[in-house]
Amino acid sequence: MKIRAREIFETAKDDLCYSEVGSVSEIDVVDKTAVRIINNIYREIFYKLYSSGYKPITTLDDFIDLPEDIIFNCFINGVASKLAFDYGDGNLQAYFGSLYNQGLNLFNTITQIEDVLPSDYEN
Repeated sequence: MKIRAREIFETAKDDLCYSEVGSVSEIDVVDKTAVRIINNIYREIFYKLYSSGYKPITTLDDFIDLPEDIIFNCFINGVASKLAFDYGDGNLQAYFGSLYNQGLNLFNTITQIEDVLPSDYEN
């Protein structure tokens, strides 16, 4: 699934309620750090999926191509966790960090179980 980096960042800000009036979103620095934050999480997730070919984004209009479940169950939560950490929001950082780690566990699941007989190694 291809998604714009801006959509990931805006969704993370919405999840943190940073898009509301009077919140962190009114600090000019928030949007300036978006590319750095997204690249930090994108790099980690990319190398869990693939062994090479990582290209960091340069603007929020760049597309990120990852599986849909990884984007919504892991990537957005990782961006939200990093954003909350950067602004000293400890409770939200812990919550979204936990969700991000649960999403990273998706990489460790077995997708297909195969039914086989044990090998006859003693004969």
